Amino acid sequence: MSLDAASLTPEQQNAIWDGPAATAPEGTTSNFEDPTNKNPLGISVTSVCLFLGTVVFLIRAYAKIFCTKRCRIEDYLGFLAFCFFVCHVYSIFALVHYPGLFVHQWDMRLRNLVTWSKTIKLNRVFYFITVAFAKNAILLEWVHIFVPYPTRNMFFWICHTLMVAHVALAIVGILISYLACIPPASEYTPWIHGTCINRKAGDIAIMSFNLFTDLAILILPQRVIWSLNLQKTRRIGVSIIFSLGILTCVCAIGRVYSIAVADYRNDVVYTVSPPLLWAVAEHTGMLLVFCIPAAPKAFGGKAGLIPRLGRSLFSWLRTSRSDSEGSRTKQRWRAAASGNIYQKMDESSRIPLENLQRVPASQQTTSSNNNGAILKTTEFIAEEAMRTQFLFGEGMERQHPWMRNNG
Repeated sequence: MSLDAASLTPEQQNAIWDGPAATAPEGTTSNFEDPTNKNPLGISVTSVCLFLGTVVFLIRAYAKIFCTKRCRIEDYLGFLAFCFFVCHVYSIFALVHYPGLFVHQWDMRLRNLVTWSKTIKLNRVFYFITVAFAKNAILLEWVHIFVPYPTRNMFFWICHTLMVAHVALAIVGILISYLACIPPASEYTPWIHGTCINRKAGDIAIMSFNLFTDLAILILPQRVIWSLNLQKTRRIGVSIIFSLGILTCVCAIGRVYSIAVADYRNDVVYTVSPPLLWAVAEHTGMLLVFCIPAAPKAFGGKAGLIPRLGRSLFSWLRTSRSDSEGSRTKQRWRAAASGNIYQKMDESSRIPLENLQRVPASQQTTSSNNNGAILKTTEFIAEEAMRTQFLFGEGMERQHPWMRNNG
């Protein structure tokens, strides 16, 4: 539609703004009040992704803050990635609120298309920034794990090349989002003439390159993992952990396909919904790749969640038992101590130091004194920390003795 603003009265312009944002197909009437949508699907997918992303991020944060007590650059990048991931999710919920997901463009007013366009642009900004921070955090961590300092091998340079590519991808993606049409208002204002690039071709190119980097990140560590001097079963386990990127690749493929079949010209509001859901799922996959390797450290070891919960439960049970026994326990303790034959000691016992006389052997183990009682019990609690989690502990990234070929 080509119009001249000078030839339109304010009333005519308002009528256009209040009209449909696209021409409805023949036999179809625009429904501005209650358009058909798939908001339940969008809310479900987005909520699950937000929940999973938050849980794995908190697990990694716990491992870094309370277990290893050490944060690197990638941890701060991961934190920023999570923050922008939350912003990306919020922008999707804003679109769910209005106009809704999977709503046809002719079922919304043209003036509302302006708000929708601004929200979509913010969504794309959050998407590209999250991708850059998350992928670079993953690559930096892998450099620290697989490349001993100060080695500069092929793995190191490939990772850093991909990091630069991710930053460039984010910049190009954001620029295309805001400068696809010059002036930008011509994108949704019929009487403003401008020049626009082929947005669909640009998005396909950008998302295809994004898919390429996802595949590179998936494949990159496998050669190093299978060169580790470990048992085959352990190499398989580590390989599976680093293969979580398959989920990210599947989502990236789905995003590229959904963009390729999208109708950018007549019904972009509807056809942009599938790429939105693929994008939030892709972000969740990136967070899984970055955070899941820290799970063994978060749940195992002395500072892990499970040992802490176990100690807390044991302490609570012991305290409850002591409180229920009350003074009777104290009297029984004094009686046992005075005989110099039986004493019960644990971590909470308080025993005054004094010189004790040696008890003759004849008084220690006679049947008349023992009466079948337990003379002594000793309890040992042993903790074993396996160092096979080479990627979770401090210094395990310096794993020359573990590797057959570090190149």
